[in-house]
Amino acid sequence: MSLSTTLLIMKSVLLIILVPCLTQVSATHPSIEPQDLDIARALFQRGYDVSVLGPLGYWQSPVRRSEGMSCAVVCQFLDRAFDPDQVLLPEETAYQSFADDYWSLLQVDARPSCVFQPSNSSQVSLVVLLTRYTKCPFAVKSGGHATFANASSISAGITISLEALNIIKLSEDRSTASIGPGNTWGAVFNSLGPHGLTVSGGRTGSVGVGGLLLGGGLPYLMNLHGWACDNVASFEVVVANGTILEASPSSNEDLYFALRGGGPNFGIVTEYRLLTHDLAGGSLWTSRRTYTSALDAAVQAFTDVGAQSATDLFADQWLTLSNVNGTESVVASLFHGTQDISKAAIFEPYTSISAEHEESTHRNLTAAAEEEAMETPSGYRQYFYTMTFKNDKRINSLVKDVFFQEYPAFDRVGGSVRLILQRINKPQLEQMQARGGNPLGLIPEDGPLTLVLLAATWRGAENDVVMYTAGSTILQRLKTEAVQRHLNKDFLYMNYVSPYQDAVASYGAKNKQKLMEIAHKYDPNGVFQRLQPGYAKLDRAAIPGTAFFNF
Repeated sequence: MSLSTTLLIMKSVLLIILVPCLTQVSATHPSIEPQDLDIARALFQRGYDVSVLGPLGYWQSPVRRSEGMSCAVVCQFLDRAFDPDQVLLPEETAYQSFADDYWSLLQVDARPSCVFQPSNSSQVSLVVLLTRYTKCPFAVKSGGHATFANASSISAGITISLEALNIIKLSEDRSTASIGPGNTWGAVFNSLGPHGLTVSGGRTGSVGVGGLLLGGGLPYLMNLHGWACDNVASFEVVVANGTILEASPSSNEDLYFALRGGGPNFGIVTEYRLLTHDLAGGSLWTSRRTYTSALDAAVQAFTDVGAQSATDLFADQWLTLSNVNGTESVVASLFHGTQDISKAAIFEPYTSISAEHEESTHRNLTAAAEEEAMETPSGYRQYFYTMTFKNDKRINSLVKDVFFQEYPAFDRVGGSVRLILQRINKPQLEQMQARGGNPLGLIPEDGPLTLVLLAATWRGAENDVVMYTAGSTILQRLKTEAVQRHLNKDFLYMNYVSPYQDAVASYGAKNKQKLMEIAHKYDPNGVFQRLQPGYAKLDRAAIPGTAFFNF
């Protein structure tokens, strides 16, 4: 039995045990869903007679659900009710193409009973009610860039692909843009660029809109505008009873708060209205400086530039550690949002160090995002691991040392890994307090922080345990040192977590409780905890209880 199959079984068993915990939350506000919700009637009012599926009680049987009977029935129902190209079945070529089209091959391990591609929010509402009626589990796919099975794919369930929800439309006053979750960020930048506008979105063009925004989102120029989730003016979201709601600072404010970093735990977002921004000169200045001899000096520069972030909000940076053919290197990726880079004195700690290679240019956001996509190709088994600590030269330098010490463990099975250091600076944290704040649990007094991303790629399921063990070892060592030096910060960036890391718990007990109460209000029966099992849940990691990989 493969590791991925074993983990899938483990997760199914743990869900049976853990899901009832969520239903015990005492909600601050009463649920918007009546206790006697008649799902069959709600579907009938939408024009769909589900009496052909059998009575509701028929699908309560665990045996019928475990045999996948409920999902097979829903797939047949959808196939008869909608155009053939909206429902992909396992025997079809289009299904195979879809199921193989994920960034990480770990997601490809999962095979759904069928794929449904709704064309509007009403059809999303329908499929949510159908899955509730039959107890059929589901996953939701925006761009499919998550790293682990069941994040946006599912076995013995229905994958709801939002690909057709791909609106990109400017408001009349050009202050906001309505963006569908079926878009990638490359498409968004390409569409808005000719208007001289952009939005705070993903820095990798192939990443989908939906997952990035719900997990927080690290955009370009985030010292200037904050994180992507802090630039959402409103959400259109389908909640558990099939209702289509608007969540904004003035409508369903609690749901608006929860969706800005709380993940896919409250409903299916079918449209995002994002604040637009002018980008000076229409382009970014980007620079990549490669160091192979002055590694310590480059880490010091990273620390110094992070400490000075408030002096130049247009500046951004990240540092990538890698080992290429036995050569240890540190690559500084520098960005600036103005045309006259000669005024960017903030990067002097880098430019004063002799680099083995340097390449600088001005490029638009579309080109910058496309370049990042090329740096992270699909077609491999891949994972992310993450942690956060205070911006401190001692721990930043230790990251470098530990990473290169442990690198041979990856290399022995033909895998590769990069460790990327990024900044969570005070200007970003100040922006997080706007429009009612977000649930991430970060405040300006926390900054500046160092955000660690460990990104591994390899081939062969037989190497999964080795790769996860090696990554876990690196972060365990760093966590121990950070705690001992009083530099640790518990925050885990949801879009970077492994399936063994509990992102919501890292937001703090108060925010976790608040999110669970909001979920209870809009989803009192835990539909998005119980029937959508993948990705970060409110009360657990995607695969909980595996202490060997979790910390």
